[in-house]
Amino acid sequence: MNRRILTIQKQLLSRRIWLAAALTVYQLLYYPVAVVMLIARSNENAAITRFTERQALLQRLTEVSQWIGVRQSFAFTAILFGIIIALQGYAWLFNTEKLDFYESQPMSRRDRFFHLYWNGVLLYAVPMIIFLALSVLLAAAMGGMDRIILAETAFMCVRMLLMFLASYHLGILAVMLTGSMPVTILLAVVMLAAENVLPMILREYAASFYATYVNESL
Repeated sequence: MNRRILTIQKQLLSRRIWLAAALTVYQLLYYPVAVVMLIARSNENAAITRFTERQALLQRLTEVSQWIGVRQSFAFTAILFGIIIALQGYAWLFNTEKLDFYESQPMSRRDRFFHLYWNGVLLYAVPMIIFLALSVLLAAAMGGMDRIILAETAFMCVRMLLMFLASYHLGILAVMLTGSMPVTILLAVVMLAAENVLPMILREYAASFYATYVNESL
């Protein structure tokens, strides 16, 4: 059974090799390559400005924290990748010929769905975890890692995975609810925006109809 699952995952990966390659290159550049470049730049700046050893260390830690710690600015990419992987993985549902072909295969709909589901998760999670761990090791070797930054990195790893899974599920739901790619993309955008738009609408209604309502920003 395990060998069969591995074989199916390899087949699915071969069909999505371009997406796997793009994700791998991105994760490689974002994590280990960028961390090494940031620490090297920080050391060069510290040498030019004649920082003390303590100041140079704090600058390195700040650079690493801002890139892979809790202060990073690119966490939204997990949401983007979740939507892309979901749309690419289940787009065959929009094609009648492909749908008929897959339905004729000796595999249940349930098994096909979950094999594809886990393939999408592994497609994002495996290179992310590997390259994030590598970036931590490289940062430690270059003097840009301590316990606090390590804890931040572990927290952000979990957070990124959860953000990816949330958007991945949302993307799959959008595919299941629609019948064409443009409508699916539009629905995914609407559902992503709903988290921020709905509270704004509720606040506007509260401000309009409740005399005792007080804006929390005041």
